[in-house]
Amino acid sequence: MLGVLALTFRFLLAGIALIVLKKLVDHVRSPLRQFDGPFLAKFTDLWRLLDIKTTRRCDITHNNLHKQYGPAVRMGPNCISLADPGLIKVVYTGRPRWKKSTMCTYPSLSPNKPPLTAPDNVNDALGPDGKTRITNLNSETNESAHDKTVAPIRSMYTMSNVKSFEPLIDPVITRLCAALESRFIDGANAGTSFDAADWMNYAAWDIMSEITFGKPFGFIDQGKDVGGFLATSQRGLDYFAVICQMPWLDLVLDKNPVKRIGAPSFSWAVEFSVGALVERYQQMAADGEKKVEEKPVKDFLDKFLEAKAKAEPGTIDDMQVVNFLLVNVLAGSDTTAITLGAAVYYLLKNPAVLKKLVRELDERELSTPVSWTETLELPYLNAVMQETMRIHGGVGLMLEREVPAGGFSLPDGRFVPGGTVVGMNPWVVHMNEEYFGPNTEKFVPERWMRRSEETTEQFEAREKKMKEATLTFGHGSRICLGRNLSRLEANKVIATLSKNYEWSLVQPEKDWKIRNSWFTYQSGINVTVKKRGQKAECDVAC
Repeated sequence: MLGVLALTFRFLLAGIALIVLKKLVDHVRSPLRQFDGPFLAKFTDLWRLLDIKTTRRCDITHNNLHKQYGPAVRMGPNCISLADPGLIKVVYTGRPRWKKSTMCTYPSLSPNKPPLTAPDNVNDALGPDGKTRITNLNSETNESAHDKTVAPIRSMYTMSNVKSFEPLIDPVITRLCAALESRFIDGANAGTSFDAADWMNYAAWDIMSEITFGKPFGFIDQGKDVGGFLATSQRGLDYFAVICQMPWLDLVLDKNPVKRIGAPSFSWAVEFSVGALVERYQQMAADGEKKVEEKPVKDFLDKFLEAKAKAEPGTIDDMQVVNFLLVNVLAGSDTTAITLGAAVYYLLKNPAVLKKLVRELDERELSTPVSWTETLELPYLNAVMQETMRIHGGVGLMLEREVPAGGFSLPDGRFVPGGTVVGMNPWVVHMNEEYFGPNTEKFVPERWMRRSEETTEQFEAREKKMKEATLTFGHGSRICLGRNLSRLEANKVIATLSKNYEWSLVQPEKDWKIRNSWFTYQSGINVTVKKRGQKAECDVAC
């Protein structure tokens, strides 16, 4: 027995030795050895996986590495992080188009069969164990397939079309205001503190649900994470942010045929979307399709079904409609909620900025909720929102691409061969002082406004340069479809809340908490709120 154990141990040592030897040989022969970075990054992606998992602030790590090693940092055996905004167009709009890396190949796993009344193609897509994997638009790496999939719905996300959803958004903002007043302002509840990050999350998700399915999740009305959807979604992203650094691990942990190991999947989103589609078909059968045409405002599901009806037979099936719905469900709320939370936080941390914004709002006759058209006439509000998205982007990991065959050269002359994975982290790029001006670590909305010494032409050129260096919503053909919707929602909510309420941090000296799990989630924005012009309860009592 001891002899068998000794022999096994020797074989194990030999295996480890061979792996180490191969890693050393690969490093010596690697064309990327000219790029500096963490020592372990030369041999394995495990170091960045562990950094994301243990710190939950890889954005800080990335910025520190670029300060130490320069504009190009070795992040893995075959991965380079770039910090030069001038390369955005090369990486994300180059021709031929650079393929999305495998880091985003995270198909959603649906563990349960939808009901038998589910629409066509849904049940057929499920295996005998009741499981299916749905590749959503974000995880599709084939550029042609992505273009073909998104073509029928791309026009729905233009600003001209997004504005049509405003009548669905306004009632949600009204409910948000009513909930804040009843829970934290009126009567005995006056002065009750709450985490603004939670309530901005509730607002963004209820708005998304309203414009997508024609009904809210109910987070605002109940003042909590109904059904645990938000917690489940965030735990799923906690897992994804880590595992996407070594994507093959997902096949071993989450997608193995024996037993899932890991965080909750995105199956809740698939099941919710399928359920909403089934419900809509049942409603149409009961009311007749004419009722849809008579609706004053159509939601996204209505428009997706219209796209299906107009498409060539077999082009768009109901599984594809579910895929369209997942665009909104999986990526249509988190980034907006993060922008809202960041705007509240930075306004309260910078009283002079808040005072200037409120003065701008008070100088105009604004509706409640403030309309999108009205927000366009508020230059300081728009500067505040631009600066919010610069200093606290919703995505905190690198947006990775594969260098095409033939490679390319960096401005300093170093060559990056084809097949290399390169990426740019918005949190790194947005710190570039050449593009965004001095003090990029500070919240300065004025950087987005014309300076007294600038001509109109000079300001427009500087503003254009900043916008071209902005990666808040990505860039190129893969730019976030919902960016216009996110801007519209965020502008309306912040303008309305700033116009009607006076906010205060419970502990102004205390910083919030950020957790970078692909999306840069926030917590700890503990505030009290009262109506503008209303005295605090203690003042009234005195």
